[in-house]
Formats: sequence, C-alpha cells, structure tokens
Amino acid sequence: MRTDRPTRRLVLVGGGHAHVQVLRSLAMQPRPDLHVTLVTDAPIAVYSGMVPGHVAGRYSAEALSIELVPLARRAGAAVILAAAERVEPGARRVHLVGPRPPVSYDLCSLDIGSTVSTRGVPGAATHAIATRPIHALGDRLSDRLAVLGRAPSPVEVVVVGGGAA
Repeated sequence: MRTDRPTRRLVLVGGGHAHVQVLRSLAMQPRPDLHVTLVTDAPIAVYSGMVPGHVAGRYSAEALSIELVPLARRAGAAVILAAAERVEPGARRVHLVGPRPPVSYDLCSLDIGSTVSTRGVPGAATHAIATRPIHALGDRLSDRLAVLGRAPSPVEVVVVGGGAA
C-alpha cells in the first residue's frame, strides 16, 4: 500500500557537512515517506574545507556560509532553532535546551561538529587559537591578529593537528 503521508520521522541534530548533504539530496529527490526535522542551534553552517582560504584572505566569511533554514525548507524539512541537550534512545526522543518539548524520532542522526578543549594545556589560553567550534573561528582569529599586530615581527605560527581542511 502506497501512501503520501510520512511514515517515519527522521531527526537531524546539528547542521554539519553530512546533514547538509542529506538535506541537499532530499531537496533533489524528496522522500514522501519521511518527515524530516532539522534541530540546530545555528542557522548557518561553515564549510570547513574553505577555512584555509578564508584565513589566507581568499574567501569572505559569507562565502563559507551555508544557510541551513532555506536549505531545509527546500528539502521539505521542519526546522527547530535550538540546541539539543540530550538524546533519549530508549524513548526515541531528542531533548532541547529551554522550555521546548522533546522531538520524537524513528531515525536520528547526530552531526553537531566538534570542539577543542585547551584546558590543562600549558600556554594554550594565551598562545593558541582553537579552530573549533568553527563558526566562531573568524572572531577568535581577528582578535588574536589584533593582538599580534602590536607584537614585534616576525610572528611564528605552529599548526597542531590536521583535519581535512
């Protein structure tokens, strides 16, 4: 029996790269059997593959930005602009920060990005710039460059770690 009503609830928690691709795919090939909800605390995702070019001055911050709400709307997804607090797998619910009711799901995917902790790393607070969360990297970098602009030249840079970008 075929139905045009959604039969499964897919909840995408976070606006990371994988979820951007899921939404893009759903916009191109809708799935009438799915009711999709995007839960994200930020309406814009940053494409990390372009961050090195942004740092080098080749791309503007806007060029790195992916507007999640219009993308989700094109995919036929509902959007909840809120942070997820926890997932309750047994009850199949995602709990949100604040006075919002939990979101029920049949399928749930987490793509919330990573953060970098510099706690316990001597000198990190004054000498390091964490790249994650990536949406705030531009501000952290601008702040540090303003400080370095007052420092004697040359400035030494050391990169610790390495992701795809």
